[in-house]
Amino acid sequence: MDTTDSSTLSWDDYIRPVVSMRTWFASRRAHVAAFDAQRRLIRDLLAAHRPRRVVCLGAGYLNDLPVDALLAPERENFWVDWIAGASVEGLRGTTIEGTAERPACLFCACPNPRRYCTGFVGPVRDSAQVCSAFEPAAEPSLHCARYAPGDEPAFLVHDVTAGRAARFARRAEKIVRASAKPEEAFHRAITECRQGTGYRKPIPLPDGSIDFVTSSMVASQFDAEPYTYFSKLLELKFGRNEILRKADRIAPRMVELRAALFRLQMEGHAEEMHRLVRKDCGRAYFSVEVFRSAPAGDRFFLVHEIPSALDILGRHFDFDFGAIPHGRALHAANLGGADSIILSAVLLPR
Repeated sequence: MDTTDSSTLSWDDYIRPVVSMRTWFASRRAHVAAFDAQRRLIRDLLAAHRPRRVVCLGAGYLNDLPVDALLAPERENFWVDWIAGASVEGLRGTTIEGTAERPACLFCACPNPRRYCTGFVGPVRDSAQVCSAFEPAAEPSLHCARYAPGDEPAFLVHDVTAGRAARFARRAEKIVRASAKPEEAFHRAITECRQGTGYRKPIPLPDGSIDFVTSSMVASQFDAEPYTYFSKLLELKFGRNEILRKADRIAPRMVELRAALFRLQMEGHAEEMHRLVRKDCGRAYFSVEVFRSAPAGDRFFLVHEIPSALDILGRHFDFDFGAIPHGRALHAANLGGADSIILSAVLLPR
């Protein structure tokens, strides 16, 4: 049996990958087409409601967000993600359009470019639609090497489940280290999920201060992280062969832990959305993968814990399906080689 100390893989190392233009470009190439419908839908909702203060939860590489529509002159944006630098690189990669011969910068087209990029040096070259400081960098795609984040948007590094996912992951290191066998580790982890529902580490923004909150495909990832991290800790401590040998015995506990982890994260996420949004006129946009195709592609199955997610949302919000045309509330997308059905909804805080 492999008894490697589980502390050799910390949560910070696991959840903080090296962020670069190359990692952004790989993500963009894989996901930009699949999220086109969501970008258009959020764009239309921004135009309809004209919010002054927007929070994008789980912003990541911005593949599912209409960046140009969000960066309106009259709007404040707060982009929140637990991967430091992801949204910065996402913005760097999406602001230059056109070609190397005729580039056009999204920031330079704004009334106050330095609000978005402190690297801006005027004047804007009309023929090229970029400023005097523009330095083209073509690899892996055209962007400006001189981009430096300004005051807008505000990039916040934070766990959007009110800190519950990160708390569980850090507790998981101690749980696995203290367990004599995998079964014990699962039992302790499930207990930890049940005890963690009172924990809160809110995003550093005031209650009821936001007009529009987006949670685009964030909950679709709750069944993967931090469960995958816990699984890796188990392999480090007990070895893959030991886990496989006991697979039949611990399989029910695996299912139970995934469900408990999902609910723990979803409850914290819904509470944060409700805490942040204005109760008089605020709105939230929520999207999640509800069905996924089987390998053959002709049948779909309900995604893990989706009924639970909708039940949790329903405790805090009402669903406004008049805000989204029925034909757009459900749409198909190809995610990772499988077809998915995505549900989009506008939420009204109770």
